[in-house]
Amino acid sequence: MGRDEDNAGQPFQALVDRFGPALRRLVRGYEAQPVHQEELLQDILLALWRALPSFRGEASLRTFVFRVAHNTAIRHVHKAARDRTEPGLMDDDTRVEAPAHEAALDRQTQRARLADAIRRLPDLDREVVLLSLEGLSHRDIGEVTGLTATHVGTRLSRARQRLSQWVGGAR
Repeated sequence: MGRDEDNAGQPFQALVDRFGPALRRLVRGYEAQPVHQEELLQDILLALWRALPSFRGEASLRTFVFRVAHNTAIRHVHKAARDRTEPGLMDDDTRVEAPAHEAALDRQTQRARLADAIRRLPDLDREVVLLSLEGLSHRDIGEVTGLTATHVGTRLSRARQRLSQWVGGAR
């Protein structure tokens, strides 16, 4: 996608409209339960609202949004770990109630297992995986995380191997 042409003066609602679906996917990567997902999404939107005036265009708007979102998500998860007795990582709201086909159930089960596995990754690995799933390049992920593009590639490769083992039932 490259550098965004947008500027920080755009209406906040336009920002939410543009990045809302990606932010919702990101939130599901950090929280399993819908009530906690909504809480995290609200925290992210508030953080974006507050941070938007500081956007100077040194990175793409997309990179800026993900940096704010991931920093907020990391703080949220660490706070939640202190506040909750059990984080509920294995509880997932993505189950199909009455699947029409066996294949639909299999796909849904695999997605739920992958979401659980992603939530078990260490913070930085989780962040790299989620940003990669959103289509960010290694360079852009590096801008969000402070890593080099090479380090992003290494972390992503190792995280994929770990996810493959966990989802494949090796763990």
